[in-house]
Amino acid sequence: MAFTDLLWVAGQDNLAGLVGEAYICPTDDILTVPALAAAGGLVSAAIETILKLKFPGDDSAVAQFVRDWQNTPCVIIFKDAKTGLFKLLGVCNLDKATTVLSITIPAYLETADMNSGGKRADSRGTEISWKFTCAHPPVTYMSTVPLTPAP
Repeated sequence: MAFTDLLWVAGQDNLAGLVGEAYICPTDDILTVPALAAAGGLVSAAIETILKLKFPGDDSAVAQFVRDWQNTPCVIIFKDAKTGLFKLLGVCNLDKATTVLSITIPAYLETADMNSGGKRADSRGTEISWKFTCAHPPVTYMSTVPLTPAP
């Protein structure tokens, strides 16, 4: 097996975080999954991806959100700050010889850490982590995100 060196160029951008909203959808509400042709290329490896989102609140509405999503299989669509492209967490390609994507290995809420902030200068909020374990990283989605419910 040939290995490739990972080289980092000094001064290269390495933007962290997400851009805009993250769309969270229960797998039960997904009628069709996009074809791999609408996604970027996938590499295979044993990968666990953790997506962390921070909501600037720690009230009862956030606690109810966390309770509603625990143990709910889902797909999360988010835009990467570095590339500006959408990623699909919870969508997998189980056979690299095909272009078929599925939601048989969804993402799940992993943790929710509520922080009231110890001092006034501290950040009050809730950090929510979603976990996705698959043979590849999140699928890059090269199309628009449909935001209208299907009939």
